[in-house]
Amino acid sequence: MTIDFERMMKEQYDLQVAMYNGQHPGASDNPEERVAYIKDMALAALDEVHEALGEVGWKPWAKSRHINRDAFVSELIDTMQFVMNMFAAVDADAEEVCTKLFKKHLINWQRLNGYTGLEKCKKCKRALDDLTTHCEPGHCMDDKATT
Repeated sequence: MTIDFERMMKEQYDLQVAMYNGQHPGASDNPEERVAYIKDMALAALDEVHEALGEVGWKPWAKSRHINRDAFVSELIDTMQFVMNMFAAVDADAEEVCTKLFKKHLINWQRLNGYTGLEKCKKCKRALDDLTTHCEPGHCMDDKATT
């Protein structure tokens, strides 16, 4: 089966448009409305991750090590929908998401060779080898955020 992430993103976008009376709430020209939407989607995604965790016997003080697989996967699907909504709110399409995901995979593979987590810009606090960091040790090149 070929996975069509572009179709997944489009169908999620279309669902949001239908749910919100013809306009994607993350596409508002009002920055406060877009930020509020992103916050709501982030909180909803976190809640779904917590619900997924509830389907796993993870507590070290309990004996169960169960995984309710179908329910767990279902909660992660809900999480994914909220994450796709956040991508749409910042106009990130499927190609950009996949390209950056694969670049991040390469970074993580490179990190297997001794990454400590301490190699961060002192100003913006991002890892120096991360995709969004444009800094050198001791010098932040990312002094302005994009809107």
